[in-house]
Amino acid sequence: MEDGEKMSKETVKSTEKLRPENIARVFEKNTVQINGTVATILACCSVAVIAIAALSLVGFFEFGRDYTYFVLITGLMISLLPKLLNRFFQPDFMKYYMFISAAIFIGVMGANKNIGIYITYILIPLLSCLYLDFVFVLKIAAVSYVAMIVSLYINSAVRPEVLFQGYSRMHIFMAYAAGFTVEYAIVTAVLCCLVKRCNHLMLECINAKHELVSTD
Repeated sequence: MEDGEKMSKETVKSTEKLRPENIARVFEKNTVQINGTVATILACCSVAVIAIAALSLVGFFEFGRDYTYFVLITGLMISLLPKLLNRFFQPDFMKYYMFISAAIFIGVMGANKNIGIYITYILIPLLSCLYLDFVFVLKIAAVSYVAMIVSLYINSAVRPEVLFQGYSRMHIFMAYAAGFTVEYAIVTAVLCCLVKRCNHLMLECINAKHELVSTD
């Protein structure tokens, strides 16, 4: 009788661990950990920001002094602040803040005619996969896409095809936007599939762990 009651209590305990709120706590813990990882990655990117600004100031890049200072100050703020802000703000706010600000910064960089940005546009959605959150990846991919389209439109005004070959700005913009959109959509679809599969695998591992505990 006592053994039966003991097994019943263990079964109830195991079932409680599998409730949605308990699974949610697992993902909340993952969010906190990934926020720290992303903040560290962004902090490391400050080295690249300083290097780009230094190379521009010595004449290696033709950004112009004002734009160089803008890139330096804004880039350092976006890359270094998350380490500090992680201590004061909620994890959900921080993950959106870090990714949206980084996506906008990349879009601003891409709008400069002297900076060629291509694969970097998908870097932020790729990094968002660490959260194993399908909806979050879609949101960040949408923000990054808008930043990419805006930067393409701004940059289309100074394309050689517009300045020297007589093409209209809108024609060149639509051509580049179409090509970038196809590539972006394909990569985003692949990322979403990977996140959904990883999310499913993570849930299977949690269930398997709890089943193992309940049989001990």
